[in-house]
Amino acid sequence: MRKRLLALIMTVLLAAGFSLPASAISDLKFSETCKSKTSRAVTLYVWNKEEQKLYESITLSAGAYLRNLGSDDVTAANSGMAHIVCSPYDNDDDLRYGYIESSAIRSATRTVTLESGRTVSVPEALTKSRSRLEYYLELEYQEKAASDKVTDEDGKESEIGEDDDDGGSSDPSGDAAWAAGVAKAQKANGYSTPTVWTDENGTEHAADVIGLGVAVSQIRVAGEKMTVPTSELSWETTAPDNKVIAVVKNNKSGYTKLRAKKNKKSLIMDRCAPTSVVRVIATGNTWTKVDYNGLRGYVLTSALTFFDNAPKEYKTGVISFRGRTSGSKNTINVRAGAKNTSRILADYPVGTPVAIFETSGKWTCIDVDGFHCWILTEYLTEDPAQDEAGPAE
Repeated sequence: MRKRLLALIMTVLLAAGFSLPASAISDLKFSETCKSKTSRAVTLYVWNKEEQKLYESITLSAGAYLRNLGSDDVTAANSGMAHIVCSPYDNDDDLRYGYIESSAIRSATRTVTLESGRTVSVPEALTKSRSRLEYYLELEYQEKAASDKVTDEDGKESEIGEDDDDGGSSDPSGDAAWAAGVAKAQKANGYSTPTVWTDENGTEHAADVIGLGVAVSQIRVAGEKMTVPTSELSWETTAPDNKVIAVVKNNKSGYTKLRAKKNKKSLIMDRCAPTSVVRVIATGNTWTKVDYNGLRGYVLTSALTFFDNAPKEYKTGVISFRGRTSGSKNTINVRAGAKNTSRILADYPVGTPVAIFETSGKWTCIDVDGFHCWILTEYLTEDPAQDEAGPAE
């Protein structure tokens, strides 16, 4: 499998005209060879030769690294489509070929100044680890970076990311060592966080959490999907009342590491998306134990914003486009902050229900699909006949 994978990656790189020393192929992840990524969530299509037709495959999230393979017969016959290869689950053993809208592709490069004064363009993913970037620069240019700064396409500077002290086995890449580490962590931290929904009659029901919100959550009870106030949910926690829910902050690297232990050298079980809402299991000065999408681990306390689980004031509404709340094919971006340059988290179709909070300028804070995030106010339509105080109390 490993030899087949390396041969496949080599073929892709050569086909795309990417210069890279052969000795580096086995050591770089697919993402670290990509100079493009998705600008928004987008559908990956596959080509059916027999029917001569494109079919929907999977959805690529915003920020998924990819390589543009250039034009072919399919793109020639389908205007606006691009032929790409990607690793949708950040797993080098699962590369996917297909077609996406070319408008959803953006550059994913950073400019690095070498010690000689020369500037070079490198894949963005490489700049997330100092040691990985230095390794690449030494192989490709036989030089080192002149500073700790890199520059994006807009000229904005950022720092080279910190190194993972635990090496490749800490990276959620789907390999056997990582899977074994997660299994060991689950045995120590718990396999799940049993959650209870208490209905209006005071009856308790076992609930599976689909998307946790600060005010409103999606759950599944006895096989039925439903939306309920988060205040009606409860789980076992030792956290104080004002810290039982937390929102992952939007940091420079774009994610927060979920670790197996309260240690920066422990296994990285997952990477928590910014503005994700998590259940808090236990708090501490440095580390907080959380449940992130059903995986229990530790994140730095400083990376979280905490909330109580009392009823919240909010309004209900839907994502809309030019006042249309249905029938539109447009999708709308939600972001990690209240500005146009904030990180895009995902895009949602018109008609998607949301919980609406405060407005700041042109932006409004919402709960949607497990994010406590921001959207341009013009793309929201409130449900009519709501009390000014909202559904809270």
